[in-house]
Amino acid sequence: MLSTDHSLTAQTVLIGEMRTALGISNTVDILAHLLSLKGEEKDKASRDIKKVEDKARLEMKPRPGAENILNFLHEKLIKRTICTRNNLVCFILYCFASF
Repeated sequence: MLSTDHSLTAQTVLIGEMRTALGISNTVDILAHLLSLKGEEKDKASRDIKKVEDKARLEMKPRPGAENILNFLHEKLIKRTICTRNNLVCFILYCFASF
């Protein structure tokens, strides 16, 4: 479970670590920065972000009650998905599955 907005997981230093890995300041949007890169520079930046995400995924702990909420949704057969601004495919698949 990866929750960068910390609605389901305890807070980590994920965003700060991403900015450090990319060498960008707090005023630069991470995704905009990645989209501005080309070729090997973009590939390296993407690998650096993945390393930070992988580390965070291993260290994250669920917030109290998060498992209860997810179990409830599962038991009631309520559809759920993960929507993020950096993975529009999840959002699109969810929308089509809902109709």
